[in-house]
Amino acid sequence: MALIGTKLPTRAGAGGAGIRIPDPPDPDPFADPLSVALLDLIFERGYEAIDEQAIARRADTSLEEFYRRFTDRRDCTVKTMELCVRDFEWLVESSYMTGVDWQEGLRACAWAAADYVDEHRQLVWVLTVGLLQAKSEMLRVMREEWLMYGARIIERGRAAAPDPDMVPAGAALNAMGSIAQLLTHRMQKGEINSSPHEAVPQLLYLSVRPYLGEEAARQELHAPRPPGSFITRRTPRLQAA
Repeated sequence: MALIGTKLPTRAGAGGAGIRIPDPPDPDPFADPLSVALLDLIFERGYEAIDEQAIARRADTSLEEFYRRFTDRRDCTVKTMELCVRDFEWLVESSYMTGVDWQEGLRACAWAAADYVDEHRQLVWVLTVGLLQAKSEMLRVMREEWLMYGARIIERGRAAAPDPDMVPAGAALNAMGSIAQLLTHRMQKGEINSSPHEAVPQLLYLSVRPYLGEEAARQELHAPRPPGSFITRRTPRLQAA
């Protein structure tokens, strides 16, 4: 995966000296036949309706190969989701580092995340709805990791706030909760093809306001998306019909 048309800066950028861009996932979940098959099947049938044999058959591989790599369906799902989270974190951190400060970095993150949602709609459905329906508590907890990661990015704004002590303790979680609620609501209503980009300005406004105030937040309602294209790798089998 690469950031097309965007040159990452060599300076610290919005991240500061303490921010490290994670390594891309290995193996790549979007090039792994078993991971792709798993995500396809959860989207089509639901997690509880699939088994190891169905995953191996969809991946056009043997059941022996499946068990060589994974203990069972749950293990395959956990490891696939871990790789997908790492893939998302790589994109977001790379995007964040293109900003000169927190607000610009967050703006780049938001547009990159919208591109990611647009590119991987079925994966987003699996995360927001599919895993929520799974009986496994671990899988539901993994769903929350995406939300907590986004909240940690937003919370970096505390260091940029004029008065950090005045920022409510739950500001980042509240903002990320609004984002997650919007995504989940759309996916549950079957709006898998709705544009994720149209909500970016309003969600940025909600994220920036607790940290930098109303005036700075209102800039996000009219700010253009950053230059460059944050396009993730295309995986035809994971594209919505």
